[in-house]
Amino acid sequence: MTKRRSFDRDYILAEIEKLSTSITKPTKIFIIGGLSMMQHDLKDATKDIDVVVVGTKDPELLIEALVRMKYEILVLT
Repeated sequence: MTKRRSFDRDYILAEIEKLSTSITKPTKIFIIGGLSMMQHDLKDATKDIDVVVVGTKDPELLIEALVRMKYEILVLT
């Protein structure tokens, strides 16, 4: 099993700031999981970002923004 890198709060918040400028329209994204715990000082780092999107166009807008940021989109089946 490959060990996954952990990301600290500063790195993730900087990426979220970049994401906020990359999304082209208002989008509701809720942060859950490890990042939420980091924001409440319950965790120092996380290996991923768990999000919930609610609007019918929001998932598409999020994916488009992440692709513009050069993130690779993996589809797990």
